[in-house]
Amino acid sequence: MFKSQIDWIQENQAAENIVYVAHVGDIVENGDNPNYANSEWSYAKDIMYGLENPVSIPYGIAVGNHDQTPFGNAIYGTTTNYNKYFGVKHFEGRPYYGGNYGINNDSHYDLFTAGGFNFIVVYIEYDGFDQNWEDLNNWAYDVLSQHSSRKGIIVSHYIMGNNSITGSNEGTPGTLRPQGQAIYDRVKSLPNVFMMLCGHILGNGEGYREDTYKGNTIRTFLSNYQGRENGGNGRMRLYRFLVNENKLAIKTYSPYTNEYETDGDSQFTVNDIFN
Repeated sequence: MFKSQIDWIQENQAAENIVYVAHVGDIVENGDNPNYANSEWSYAKDIMYGLENPVSIPYGIAVGNHDQTPFGNAIYGTTTNYNKYFGVKHFEGRPYYGGNYGINNDSHYDLFTAGGFNFIVVYIEYDGFDQNWEDLNNWAYDVLSQHSSRKGIIVSHYIMGNNSITGSNEGTPGTLRPQGQAIYDRVKSLPNVFMMLCGHILGNGEGYREDTYKGNTIRTFLSNYQGRENGGNGRMRLYRFLVNENKLAIKTYSPYTNEYETDGDSQFTVNDIFN
């Protein structure tokens, strides 16, 4: 399923004008656990590197709790294998790689241009115990401020929960979870930040919310299908920016089954995406 996703992206890069790929975390199941690490990271590395050849498509990966050992421990846990295969050395020198926080690539950012807009994508490591939120969020704030002319997207593993009504964006939107709330509170005053992406949550695994502060709206999207039948059947999210209409069209598709999911929280359009 994983490989079918990456193969589809490569095969459809030109036709779909795919300019960037974001992984929302948990690229493996067992982090640095030596009983599983070699096989899991070998698969993850081989599959994700498929985005680099024959066409190099810019991409980034958020560190999820399952990429850490022990899970969720951002300070004392390890991300050795993540950094072995997706660390600074792997990305430095690439035209889209912007830089990192601290001594590793657990939190980092990318820069790209598409549709007449310049973008910055900031990845913030999952931190399940509020060990480093303030420093991480201050770093993200500074990076986004330094690139204030770029449209800002934040990717972190656990930002919000499921919508209250499965299959619909109606009803009460999923709540911002503690780390997500802390991220939002720190960056909400930045007018260039317009979008946040996350995963992690089981169940239906879809959520959407809008939060507005002083006229600037940040839209948050949850997509995580591992709790569905057959581990999600390889569903993934497609975000198409309709720049001339200032709209964002969202679709959910599985290359594994060649099926679109078309209910209200899987396929929808957001207006005035750039405020």
